[in-house]
Amino acid sequence: MKQLTEKQIVDNWNKLMQLIENTFEGDRLKKLKTMYTYFEDRMSVAPASGKAAYHNAMVGGYVEHVLHVTDCALKIKKLWEEDGAMINFTDEELIFAAMHKTQNGIVRTEVRYSNTILFFSIWQLQIELSLSLTTLVLRCHNGSTSV
Repeated sequence: MKQLTEKQIVDNWNKLMQLIENTFEGDRLKKLKTMYTYFEDRMSVAPASGKAAYHNAMVGGYVEHVLHVTDCALKIKKLWEEDGAMINFTDEELIFAAMHKTQNGIVRTEVRYSNTILFFSIWQLQIELSLSLTTLVLRCHNGSTSV
């Protein structure tokens, strides 16, 4: 099983925070930094999965997974653009969705104990993202290049 060094875990966390700093601004940046600072101790060492056979099921795997998903999402968007797809979302929206699509375990726990309004918006985004991705997959499967 893959293992990350302490330096890799710290570097990944710093990359995630830099991604947030470089992508967002204003109130959204402030709120994201507040949320990620609050969860830093848990998120930075969390595995992406609690099942050993699953990908990134190691200490620090969650943040590494988020970075991979975000990177892949941007690459796929670029590929769609090169293939003539009509893109109707910003990079900020794509990065936000990619960063938060896998927070189920982390956020689900906190909804019970923390500011439910802040975290409910993430749940709502996940539902909307799931519907959007389902639509996207169906459109791609049917040969449509409109995203």
